[in-house]
Amino acid sequence: MENLRVFMTRWLLALLLVFGAYSSNGKSFYHMVTGLFEVPLSVTTFSGVVLIILAIICIQGTLQSIGFVGSLLGAAFLGALIWVLTDYEFFVIGTTDWFIYAGQIILAIILAFGMTWSRLRN
Repeated sequence: MENLRVFMTRWLLALLLVFGAYSSNGKSFYHMVTGLFEVPLSVTTFSGVVLIILAIICIQGTLQSIGFVGSLLGAAFLGALIWVLTDYEFFVIGTTDWFIYAGQIILAIILAFGMTWSRLRN
C-alpha cells in the first residue's frame, strides 16, 4: 500500500509538470510565454524555474531507473493500449484535444513509473 501512495504522489508531480508546461485549456506555461495568457513577468519566470526543477527531477529519475529504451517501450505499450481501447469504443474520440490529453497522461504515467521503479524493484 505504501508503494501505491508513493506512485500516486509521483504521478501527481508528473501531471503537474506535463500539464503545467502545456495544456489546451489556455492556462499553461506555454500560453504565458507566448502571451496568450496574460500574467506578470515574475509569475512567468517563477513558473519556468519550477517547471525546470520538476523536469530535471522527473526525467533524471526516469532515465536512471528504466532508461531511454524502457521509456520508449512504456510509451509504445500505453499508446497501443489506448488504440485497442479506442477500437473497442471504450474511448470516443471527439477532438484533437483528446489526443493531446492522452499523450500527456501517457507521459505522466511513464515519468511516475520511472521515478518509482527502483523503489518497486527493491
